[in-house]
Amino acid sequence: MGSAGVPAADAGGRDAASEQIARWTQTCTVVLVCGHGPAKWAFRSWCTSRSCDTLPVALRYRLQSNPLVGKLTTKYFLPLGTRQVGDHVVFFNFGYEEDPPMALPLSESDEPNRYCIQLYHQTASQVDLTGKEVLEVSCGAGGGASYIARNLGPASYTGLDLNPASIDLCRAKHRLPGLQFVQGDAQNLPFPDESFDAVVNVEASHQYPDFRGFLAEVARVLRPGGHFLYTDSRRNPVVAEWEAALADAPLRTISQRDIGAQAKRGLDANTARSQEAIGRRAPVLLAGLTRCAVRVLDWDLRRGGGFSYRIYLFAKD
Repeated sequence: MGSAGVPAADAGGRDAASEQIARWTQTCTVVLVCGHGPAKWAFRSWCTSRSCDTLPVALRYRLQSNPLVGKLTTKYFLPLGTRQVGDHVVFFNFGYEEDPPMALPLSESDEPNRYCIQLYHQTASQVDLTGKEVLEVSCGAGGGASYIARNLGPASYTGLDLNPASIDLCRAKHRLPGLQFVQGDAQNLPFPDESFDAVVNVEASHQYPDFRGFLAEVARVLRPGGHFLYTDSRRNPVVAEWEAALADAPLRTISQRDIGAQAKRGLDANTARSQEAIGRRAPVLLAGLTRCAVRVLDWDLRRGGGFSYRIYLFAKD
């Protein structure tokens, strides 16, 4: 066995799990995008049954990081999910909770999203954003952008996301002075050089095909003296690659800390509510796939799946 209980590759560079992934993703692509009739209904039935939970942990683990799965998620599942649950779910991160509890003061309307907001607060409050021009890359459904714009005092806050459905949702739902949303690519930011005092990125960069390109873009759009406020995770086999990319970036590391324990508590607190909201609003297929994804996170974070979750503060000199 390889690290974290994943079967080691054979001499040809592929293993049984990889072959299963290739077949599974090809089948999903055909059924979800082109399929109809009995095949599609059979797949829907599988996803919404407990059979989904029997998918081997190692296979679920590899599916989570498979590039084709990532492309399918970005192209099909994220827009679909945003349209279906956007009115009820405005955060998609693990969450954050301390021991003893953080007890961040929140308004009544923000309280249902406490744990996700606490992750944003921990990330964005590493520096004083009062009067600053701030960019968030991969703002998702805009919950974090709304919280920061309302509570941390930036002069302006721009949320960017690749998903057009997310941007449409954000523009309709989060109407605040100084808050705007733009559709765009994290690896090719549509802004001039030195446009922002701070860049925020929460639990998104692991999905970028060109992470080093993203870091270069962050440095480009930051003004001298600006800050990169960053939270994300990586599987243990790629942590060294992650660290090397961060070390090579044209940014100076001010601080970093592991928040795996806090993310575990946040995930524990968030899972039941998020699953209930998605199950109530989403199509049965999406709800079933979401259940599989949550079980992967459960293994990663709470059962020693080999996961590193960190919060960073960088500066541009």
